[in-house]
Amino acid sequence: MESVLATNITEEQIYKEFLRLGMEQLIAKDLSKRYYHNELTYRDLENLEKQFGLKFDNLDFKIDTVKNELNTKIDNVEKIFKMIYLF
Repeated sequence: MESVLATNITEEQIYKEFLRLGMEQLIAKDLSKRYYHNELTYRDLENLEKQFGLKFDNLDFKIDTVKNELNTKIDNVEKIFKMIYLF
């Protein structure tokens, strides 16, 4: 006979995971309760996907912006060093 491992996930654990992912507290509380009680609808899941998709897109944009700013600053420092080295 196969043994089955029972994993009990609490509503609080779901709530904390939603918060960890950056969700607002009020929304996280509502969704964790509905998720725990199997009351989430397909539309709720679509909205979650859109919300986190937008957050990840914004995060990617911010990372690219910072990367470009750093590259510009590095280029400027290299130019200054070259000018100092040539004198």
